Amino acid sequence: MSNVLKSAESLRSLSAYTVISEEELSDISGYGIVLKHNKSGARVAVVSVPDNNKVFSIGFRTTPKDSTGVPHILEHSVLCGSERFPVKEPFVELCKGSLNTFLNAMTYPDKTIYPVASCNDKDFANLMEVYLDAVLFPSIYHHEEIFLQEGWHYELENKDAPLTYNGVVYSEMKGAFSSPEEILYTESFRALFPDTTYGVVSGGDPEVIPALTYEQFLDFHRRYYHPVNSYIYLYGDMDVKERLEWMDREYLSRFDKIDLDSSIDVQKDFAAPKTVKSFYSVNTPEEADNASFYSYSMFMEEGMDEIKATALNLLCTVLINTPGAPLKVALTKAGIGAEAYGWFSGDMLQPVFNLTARNASDDKADEFMKLVKETLEKCVKEGINKNSLLAALNRVEFSCREADTGSMPKGLLFLFNMFNDWLYDDARVFDALKWTRIFNALREKIDTDYFENLLRDAILENKNAVFFQLYPQVGLLAEKEKALAEKLAAYKAGLDEKQIEQLVADTKALKEYQLRPDRPEDLAKIPRLARTDIKREAAQLVNEEKSVKGITVYHQNLATNKIAYVKFGFDTNRLSEEMIPYTGILTEAIGKLDTKKHTYLELNNEINIHTGGIVLSVKAVPDIKDINKYRSFLSFEGKALYSKLPELFASIREMMFDTVFEDTERLLEILKEIKSGLEGSYTDMAHNAANRRLGSYFSAVQVFDEMTAGIHFYEFISELVTSFAQKKEEVVANLKKTCETLFAKDLCFLSVTADEEGYEAALREADTVLGELKATSVGKGAVLVPKKKNEGFKTPGQMQYVCCGGDFVKAGYEYHGAFEVLRTAMSYGYLWNNVRVTGGAYGGTFYALPNGRLGFMSWRDPHLNRTMKVYEDSADYVAGFEAGEEEITKYVIGTMSNADAPRTPRMEGERGLNAALSGNTYERIQKTRNQILDVTVEDIRALAPAIRAALKQGYCCTIGSAKKVEEDAEHFLTVRDLLK
Repeated sequence: MSNVLKSAESLRSLSAYTVISEEELSDISGYGIVLKHNKSGARVAVVSVPDNNKVFSIGFRTTPKDSTGVPHILEHSVLCGSERFPVKEPFVELCKGSLNTFLNAMTYPDKTIYPVASCNDKDFANLMEVYLDAVLFPSIYHHEEIFLQEGWHYELENKDAPLTYNGVVYSEMKGAFSSPEEILYTESFRALFPDTTYGVVSGGDPEVIPALTYEQFLDFHRRYYHPVNSYIYLYGDMDVKERLEWMDREYLSRFDKIDLDSSIDVQKDFAAPKTVKSFYSVNTPEEADNASFYSYSMFMEEGMDEIKATALNLLCTVLINTPGAPLKVALTKAGIGAEAYGWFSGDMLQPVFNLTARNASDDKADEFMKLVKETLEKCVKEGINKNSLLAALNRVEFSCREADTGSMPKGLLFLFNMFNDWLYDDARVFDALKWTRIFNALREKIDTDYFENLLRDAILENKNAVFFQLYPQVGLLAEKEKALAEKLAAYKAGLDEKQIEQLVADTKALKEYQLRPDRPEDLAKIPRLARTDIKREAAQLVNEEKSVKGITVYHQNLATNKIAYVKFGFDTNRLSEEMIPYTGILTEAIGKLDTKKHTYLELNNEINIHTGGIVLSVKAVPDIKDINKYRSFLSFEGKALYSKLPELFASIREMMFDTVFEDTERLLEILKEIKSGLEGSYTDMAHNAANRRLGSYFSAVQVFDEMTAGIHFYEFISELVTSFAQKKEEVVANLKKTCETLFAKDLCFLSVTADEEGYEAALREADTVLGELKATSVGKGAVLVPKKKNEGFKTPGQMQYVCCGGDFVKAGYEYHGAFEVLRTAMSYGYLWNNVRVTGGAYGGTFYALPNGRLGFMSWRDPHLNRTMKVYEDSADYVAGFEAGEEEITKYVIGTMSNADAPRTPRMEGERGLNAALSGNTYERIQKTRNQILDVTVEDIRALAPAIRAALKQGYCCTIGSAKKVEEDAEHFLTVRDLLK
């Protein structure tokens, strides 16, 4: 392996470190080395593999004692300037001007980690330096404004204004606590771990965050951010010795080892399981109907080994998370929850196992617990389905060996897995990467009573459990907001005139600090690349279009390690407007309904035993030039080893032609589950829903998306659930009619990502499906017409998701690659400063697509009208855009980090297929790339008229709190409740 360490021999000469252990990591074709930094006591783990996407991370075990959110606020704050890089936002400067493949930080209940990744050696070294300086020598000790901005502060614009709280983390967590799932998770952990760090909210409870003082904040850093408490990780193909020497010389040698106890207390056993009740807010009595949550959670013994932890994860899959799983079936058939799901959290000293029913009636608590216990006891007595266990194990093993982590660097996923053991036991650093040992051990246990005994001992007979009941309460949020307003008003009333003037001055001073430009000499200290560090040539498209056996076949000829990625697509252009939403139902119903040959549990087991899975989706690929043209299709996507392609295609054929839609009881369960899942997405990721809805006001492709996955689809599903007793035969007939219309040769295409061997094998097996397709489809397709609606959707949440946009091509302007650079500049400049930094929102972004679609989004935003004004003023910002050559280069590099991010074979195949379906070409991609690389200030300024014209069209959509949406209702044509 070139440049990859095969032993720790070369590191033993490093006097600053001691090699603790080393071992082959054959499952990832790598080598692992554990070291200790002698002077500071820092732990270091090296994973050397032939992967150019290098990862560095430094993490700390952080164990808060209260719910002020101090580790979360600190995670934000250390990235706001440091000793060597005394600018206000080094993190933002890196986002603007780095070729990183990952750049972020994360707060967990017991750790805080700072990972970065890059394929460029120079860039990787730059990232390491900025992050190490940030965590070890942050500017927080010199600028209290950082704490006020990222944590919380009193805000008083003038002496007559109401006093409020603001702060990025404060707003983020108010948004998070709008989600009933977040409340359920938080309150369950409070009850499970009353005596340990896991019982407090590391992210911060909005009601408690304002209790945190600046000095407490600094003390937390002093205590926990010492190298002796650190976990440093290096992954990939690099000169490890050089990196370790540099790290010692520049940072670690500046610290002496200290005595520090950051250990996590062990929760004492309960005498008996507990029952806890709590409430979350809804707006109307209708929203409170069938909206309760029941959850049964338990904690396990500390220091659990990987084999047992994986077994419990498999049990969670087999018992409740797979279609047809016994507990899922029992709960949904009894009408206890529209959704039943579970999770196993193995990334804690004492892992937690959870079973949850969502959207249940409020009188089902006793029945929930009775059914859970009866069903699990039956599984112990009669045995767990062995095929289900084998299917779950094979699916996990396939995923591990495939190593397709999407856009996330593989090394980062390995780090997350390693922390499940490393944080609690220095002797088990690499246990989580030894998959073969784990899978072989569990495969041998499937035909024994191991899993039944584990279910009995770890779950059924576990007294360390909490039965948590979460009920909706109409107007609870309004009551809390009123109480907070009264509390702040009372606090203000108790201040004298001088104190009020000081609050106004402090508010003004913080904003001045936030908007004050960094000194050029300080900005110059941030290491950066040059435009010449970026290759001029775009990556070629990998795709060949052929006509085979009467259909169009797309072949992406790539090395895939003997795994074929197959997609059967069926154009929806013959579907009537009435039928289009049914494609959204089909993607959820097929595979979750019985077929003529198998129950849906048996079918899922067959699929997962033999393949890497089959997923149905409906998608509209927009035309590269025209906002109202698109290619929409329903697809069956599967992956399998070449040797298992017969089983893959046989399962696709069975799903396509043998699904039994007449089981209306099961169909209603599926519809309720779809509705529940969509509602869950509106509490935390509502900017996606608002942005899709916004696009439907002026783009036909977004109208299609709305009808199959958006708010339109949610309302369609809600109406079907309400009227299902009267409409069930109609629903069945329409599903069958949609299938009959779709599954025809003249609407079909096949895409195969594999080498020639895999492609030929896939073509041979494709006859299994093609032989049963009818020749032609009959139907008159709908012509979808966008319509301006400008809606404000009210939710029980506390934050807003604000979207505005328009069509700049319709306004007479053309797309230019400068839009991509502007996206970087806006997201990490104008919008960052005005929506996040001074506005207190968690984030905001801008985009412009080649077909003319342009938009702005904010999320977890305390404002609405103010944010829309920021959007409105953006054209003026662009018209007066100022940036020197270094600043422009920074934006170019930041833009190219996304364009040049490594892609897995599956992703590369998808890129080639999407180009073909959208009409994109390599020449067009190269032209855009050239425009990005050669962009000038004048190119950026030239975009202002297009932005102004698009925004002048006046399209906007917001999902937000009822109070704020009603207060700013002048922006909307319609204001209404979102949830049904």
